[in-house]
Amino acid sequence: MRSVSGMMAASMIAILAVGCASVKEDWAAARNRDSVPAYERFVSQHPGSQFEADAQQRISRLKEKQVKQQQAQREYEEAQLAHQRAIEEIDKLAADASPESVDKLVRMLEKEVSKVESRPEFTTGVSGGAIALWALTPDGETRQSLAQALGKTHNRSAVPVLIRCLRDPERSIQTFRVNYRSGAVGGGETYIYLIRVAAAQALKDVTGQDFEQDIDKWQGWWQQNKD
Repeated sequence: MRSVSGMMAASMIAILAVGCASVKEDWAAARNRDSVPAYERFVSQHPGSQFEADAQQRISRLKEKQVKQQQAQREYEEAQLAHQRAIEEIDKLAADASPESVDKLVRMLEKEVSKVESRPEFTTGVSGGAIALWALTPDGETRQSLAQALGKTHNRSAVPVLIRCLRDPERSIQTFRVNYRSGAVGGGETYIYLIRVAAAQALKDVTGQDFEQDIDKWQGWWQQNKD
């Protein structure tokens, strides 16, 4: 017969084995969920476990990510609000169409274009990532609206800043590939520069010329006809 002490030892080993398996299973479940509550629950259930340091590190990183996401959302909402206010002012000035209103529209667009020209993707000549299908950032929508409004004024004072818009780096996805067998979306994207399109159309409306998005031709024409 097995001694009492031997039976107790065997029982303790079995308990430890079950406990270790439970810790590993709970850790795998926390990793699968990969959320702050899941890791915090694990630490609470298994204080001092071999995975506690990793859990605490992941909690810290996820919280940092949440803060960044919240900040980005606030900045986007603020940009959207500024865009809405800008659109209201643009519509008001375009409807007035007085020389003073046109001048203000030009200065508004010059300010927006100058901000873009100071960005790395403009100075390096490398376009930034596309936003979405036929979509623009709030700032991009403001520049597009200003270009369109100036085109309707038929005022040549807008020509220089509209030519500058032909270099705008913001792009949107125009088309993309869909694999109907697998359901995969993406790959083979083509892009469109909506602000450049708006500026080229505005230049055509203002001048009666049509050099599309050819900056050199527009600049050459303007040098000969600006006076």
